[in-house]
Amino acid sequence: MSARRETPGIADGFFRMQRRFAIRTATYVARVGDLVARGSVEPRPYLEAYLAWWSGGLDDLGDSLPPPRGQTRAREFPLMHVQFELRPERGDVRFAVPVEVFDRHGDAAVVVLSTHGLVRRFDPRAPLRPQLTLAPELHVRIDPNEVRCDTRTLPELKIYGVDALVRGGDCYEGLVWGALKHDQTVRFPVAAFELTIA
Repeated sequence: MSARRETPGIADGFFRMQRRFAIRTATYVARVGDLVARGSVEPRPYLEAYLAWWSGGLDDLGDSLPPPRGQTRAREFPLMHVQFELRPERGDVRFAVPVEVFDRHGDAAVVVLSTHGLVRRFDPRAPLRPQLTLAPELHVRIDPNEVRCDTRTLPELKIYGVDALVRGGDCYEGLVWGALKHDQTVRFPVAAFELTIA
């Protein structure tokens, strides 16, 4: 008996894109409806919702296209790599959960995000400096920490209260982990961070 290949075709990607776009549009309409219900007259939230709908829709379109020739989209651990120069007083670093996570677990999956914090990279020029970790909830948190396929580009790694701890040129590294909300034993890395203090 031969193993059947599980590679999605162009038609699968096309219908997946339409489904994701419909879900994204429903989320957008609900968000605008909430703004109207609250009596919001400030144009900024409406504009943010509209631009998020457009950028997310374009992300979905790009994700539905086949990868460039000679490359494969299926990876064991799809990771988003983020390099960022951070102000010492605080910083918000946006990242996305790779679409391959939802290709594997389904668009309806809810992914819970967490981190163990950011660890200062060893500096051979100062070998006796003690190890330093920017701890979760004390200095680092993820907001929102639960995402679906249509909100996978919204999470931010928020770093705060580190002004007295860090110094210019320091580099911090860390991982953001994802877990399925309905089965916390299914855990996987989703983003790798390398942050340099300005």
